[in-house]
Amino acid sequence: GDSSHGKPMLMQCFDGNVKTVLVSASPLRGLEGKMVGAVVLICDPTEAKQMEASLAQRVASLINLGVELEESAARQ
Repeated sequence: GDSSHGKPMLMQCFDGNVKTVLVSASPLRGLEGKMVGAVVLICDPTEAKQMEASLAQRVASLINLGVELEESAARQ
């Protein structure tokens, strides 16, 4: 009965696709300390990864734009 947090696991979806999910689990203990159940959380990080990739692309574009502006200002 140990806890685990954010452990990556492969999961097969109903449509047959396989994706990586993050799983966290903790035991539920009764008044006498015996394990009587568990709490499990399954998180699909797909959307967060897509947002991170989009943000990284936007940051790279802004950096490139800044470099172009500096070079243009230096030529004038």
